[in-house]
Amino acid sequence: MLKINSEEPKEHWSFLDIPGKIVLDLGCGKFYSSISTAQWFLDEGAAKVIGVDISKEGIEDSKFVAYAKAVSSKEDLEYFLHYMPEIIKCDIEGAERYFDEIEQLPSSVKQFAVEYHDNNLKNICEKAIQRWGFTNVELYQLFNENTDRVGVLHAWK
Repeated sequence: MLKINSEEPKEHWSFLDIPGKIVLDLGCGKFYSSISTAQWFLDEGAAKVIGVDISKEGIEDSKFVAYAKAVSSKEDLEYFLHYMPEIIKCDIEGAERYFDEIEQLPSSVKQFAVEYHDNNLKNICEKAIQRWGFTNVELYQLFNENTDRVGVLHAWK
């Protein structure tokens, strides 16, 4: 099993194939890292980043679309899917539960990565990944946590 030992985007999300892609970055702020994930995605060559976080602190760069918004419903997620992202990265604790209500992702989505914080949310994401037709799934251990409680799921087509 692969392991993530840092909140720095270059380690935490380095498995994503970013260059030239449109990224929906749910939870794009800095928090425990030196750079926002949205800025890191741009630095890594993303074509466009749609950054969503509860606060705009650290995400006020004019190079990407930034929303200061909590993701608290299926409708919130569906709103951001109209950007037709190729990558969805979710690191908003609790927002994972709303993926259970999304029957299909846009066909543009080729990669999905989510950090989950309990076994129920992990199960929700695993079922959604299967329903959406992803053919490859990798589980990452976060620090020394039990992956039934905390971890990162990465799925790609």
